[in-house]
Amino acid sequence: MWGSKMFKIFILGIVVLGIILGLLFLPYARIIIKIASEPFIVDLGVRLDAKTEKVLPSFDSIPAQIIEFPSGSRAPQPPPGFVTHQDLMDTRTGLMLVFRPEDLDQLVTDKVHQMVEGEGKQLVNKEILFDYRVEYLNLREKQADLQVHVEQTVIHKLDLEELKRNLIGKTEEEAREILASYPSIREVKIQFWLHLMGQIPSVEKKIDILLEIE
Repeated sequence: MWGSKMFKIFILGIVVLGIILGLLFLPYARIIIKIASEPFIVDLGVRLDAKTEKVLPSFDSIPAQIIEFPSGSRAPQPPPGFVTHQDLMDTRTGLMLVFRPEDLDQLVTDKVHQMVEGEGKQLVNKEILFDYRVEYLNLREKQADLQVHVEQTVIHKLDLEELKRNLIGKTEEEAREILASYPSIREVKIQFWLHLMGQIPSVEKKIDILLEIE
C-alpha cells in the first residue's frame, strides 16, 4: 500500500514537473499584424541601343541588335532569345531592332527596387510586372526609346527580426504600444500558447510574426 502511494506521488510529481517545464521552455507568441499597403506607379524611360554591349542602369540603357531583311517583305522572327515589337521595325527599309527580354527585366527590376527602397518601402510581390510602348525609333542610329509603365503594391519597410528583438520579454500592453508607434500598422492580434502571464517570450525563436496586407 505504501509503495502504491509513493508511486502515485511520483507520477504526480512527473506531471507537475512536465507542466512547469512546459511553461518555462515552451511559451510561444504569435503576433498577427495587419499592415496598410499603397500603390506604386511609375513610368520609366529605357533606351535600346545596338552600340551598347551590356545593361547600363545609370544610363537607363540595354543592348539591342539590328536585323536586316529584304525591303518590302514581311519581317522575320527575332533570333532565339530575342524579342521585338511592331513599332521597332520598318518593312520599307528592311530593318528591325531586337533585344533580350531579360535585359529589360533586369533594368526595370533594379530601377524599381532602388526607387521603392529609397522611399523606405518594400514590394509586396517579388515579381515586377510591366508593359511598354515605343516612344522613339531611329533604325539608322540603331536606337529606340521605350516608355515602361510599372504598377506595384508596396508597404512601409518592416524589419521583422528587429521588431522581434524589440518585443522580447514585453507584456502584451507594452508590445501593443511599440507596435502602435508604426504608422503603417492598422491592427494587431497577439496569441499566446502555454504562457499564463500574457508576456512575450524571452526567446526570439518563440515569437512568430505574420503580416496581413490590407
